[in-house]
Amino acid sequence: MKKTSYIVVPLMIGEAFCVFFLAFSFTKGSLLYFMALSGLILLALIWLSTFGLQVPKHLRLKLGHKEEVINTLITTNWIRTILWSLRSFVSVVVLIKLITFNY
Repeated sequence: MKKTSYIVVPLMIGEAFCVFFLAFSFTKGSLLYFMALSGLILLALIWLSTFGLQVPKHLRLKLGHKEEVINTLITTNWIRTILWSLRSFVSVVVLIKLITFNY
C-alpha cells in the first residue's frame, strides 16, 4: 500500500484539480457544465468509497490474512467499479464534445 501511494496519491490530487477546474469552466446550465459537475460528484463518491470502505479493509489486511475482510473488500470494490465506469463515460462525453467543438 505504501509503495503504490507514492504513485496513486499525486495522480488523485491532479485529477481532483482537473475535474474541479472543469466543473467550473463551462456556462451554468450547459450540457458540458452538467457533465463536468457530474464528474466531480462521481469523483467525490469514489473518494468516499475508497477512504471510507476500501482503505480500512486494506489496513485490516496488513494485520493478517482474513477471508471475511477479503470478501468484504471484493464486494465493496464493486461500488468503485460502477462509479469509475460512470465517471469514464462522463469523461469521454466531455472529451468528445471538446474535441468536436460541439458545446
